[in-house]
Amino acid sequence: MVSSVKPLGVDYSSARPTRESLEPYDFVCRYLRPNLDDPTCLKRDEAALLAAWGKRIVTIFESSAARAYDGHTAGYQDGIWAQRSLLAANGPPDGIVYFAIDVDVITDEQMEKVARYVQGNYAALGVNPSGVWRCGVYGEHDVCAYLAARRDLRITYFWQTGSWSHSRWFPAARIRQITFNRRLSDGSHVDFNTAYDADYGQWHGQRTGEWLVNETDRATVESIVRTVVREELGLIPRENGQRLPASAQRWLYDVLMNDSNHANSLASINARMDVIVQALAVIGQRVTGTVGVVPRMPPQVVALSPSDTGPIDRPETGGTDTSDVDP
Repeated sequence: MVSSVKPLGVDYSSARPTRESLEPYDFVCRYLRPNLDDPTCLKRDEAALLAAWGKRIVTIFESSAARAYDGHTAGYQDGIWAQRSLLAANGPPDGIVYFAIDVDVITDEQMEKVARYVQGNYAALGVNPSGVWRCGVYGEHDVCAYLAARRDLRITYFWQTGSWSHSRWFPAARIRQITFNRRLSDGSHVDFNTAYDADYGQWHGQRTGEWLVNETDRATVESIVRTVVREELGLIPRENGQRLPASAQRWLYDVLMNDSNHANSLASINARMDVIVQALAVIGQRVTGTVGVVPRMPPQVVALSPSDTGPIDRPETGGTDTSDVDP
């Protein structure tokens, strides 16, 4: 017999609820941000802790409440930032990310801008292994209904907020944000949510290494990573056609950001992390071979020789610090 009990969850930004206060809930919705140091941004340790407590995780990206009005270019950039933030939290490289449309969208012109923003999200994130668009949408009733009706969009993950919805619920929403600014037993301020589909974009926090590439793909990964990094450093012409396994993105991020043994050769690469992650997203996530879980591969497979690297000016960073902006 299939249970009719719907999963219950909470979302929050600055709060850090205790295990006991989260006991009644099945999932936690947490933020991805442009600035990885933003205190409201989901971190790897927090994701691992939530997993240890048996909680599923739903991720939502927001840089500013009305960011979607900036259209396709903003959507693409936010998609790149969202992927970087997801990887930094040790999330699944092909996981679902909801993008916040945290305003009351009223005019046709505003709706069109929102649609272009979501197209930009898709251009950055692409599809998961099942061919489903990885970008979901958080917003009020009319936003969800409008985007679902657009034939040029393939959004299937909707998270509807009760705000600005005038007591209407979009039937295809996988999550409904029901009540706002309530207190848990430990005093934490949260919003309450209910999942209306077995698949609502949830994932488990993972231990380091669980998104790593199978040994059979090692040579392919090594070749592609070297090429991508050298392309993005401007040392060789860009080439097309090679694809990187999604699991290898997790491993690459670990190596580039956490391997102290190669700090010298990686200094200039770290300065260009945004464009490297962007390149990996564009190249894609498929390669011949089986992707699985194996012990961590030695980081030297992507260590560049001194002739491969040179001084690179750190690019200007963009985005808005939105630590006080919540769905």
